[in-house]
Amino acid sequence: MCENKLTISGETKIRENAYRKMAVHLQEHCCVCRQVQLPDKTSYQETLRNAPMLVILGGGHISLFLARLGKLIGYRIIVVDDRPDFASRERFPEADQLICLPFLQVFEKELLPEYASYVIVTRGHENDYICLREVLYRTYSYVGMIGSRSKVAFTRNRLLEDGFTEEILSEIHAPIGLDIGAQTPEEIAVSIAAELIQERTSVQQTTVVPEILEWLKTKKEAMMMVTLIEKKGSAPRGVGSRLLVCQDGAAPEQLAGVR
Repeated sequence: MCENKLTISGETKIRENAYRKMAVHLQEHCCVCRQVQLPDKTSYQETLRNAPMLVILGGGHISLFLARLGKLIGYRIIVVDDRPDFASRERFPEADQLICLPFLQVFEKELLPEYASYVIVTRGHENDYICLREVLYRTYSYVGMIGSRSKVAFTRNRLLEDGFTEEILSEIHAPIGLDIGAQTPEEIAVSIAAELIQERTSVQQTTVVPEILEWLKTKKEAMMMVTLIEKKGSAPRGVGSRLLVCQDGAAPEQLAGVR
């Protein structure tokens, strides 16, 4: 469930200002519920979400490449490290937010968002354990931790001793990433990004990228949201993409894709 949810209701044509209201809300919260009623009284409902958040715990070599890939595949990026040189704007120019604090303090201060995807790649076993434990107390979309199978087993046993159930621990992706034989930091980052995509697309939802939210805030005319159900040729987006169509039939911008 999404807290702070805004519901927008209407007929097949959405009234003026509705999407502006939606955009403002999505920039502050995670989702908007859109309800449409057809003339025959049939109702449809879907949830629109802000671009997903990727929290990278640890600013090492893998994180360096994962932040770039995460941005390319549509995530907002937060990088956390307790070393100033590893949580700097020079090192992570693409990050939306950088946090330089001890890892436990970051969680105690509640500086990280709910419903985010968490990738744990710190420089030490103890920090990995602390981060994983604290993430499991939160509401998350994905959580994965790097490490050998022996390290993963050791951490898992500690979490069982902490009172976490097997059901909860089964949600952890560890070792993290798809098994593509990755060896280098770049390859490991690719395997993690691929797993993030796999998990994200396993749940059908509509995400609205930040650039479109800014665009929507400037629009006043009534628009209709349509879904692409068929395409021909080499169209840049697949079936399931959303478009906003103005009253004159123009489709000036793509709103979002199903992810």
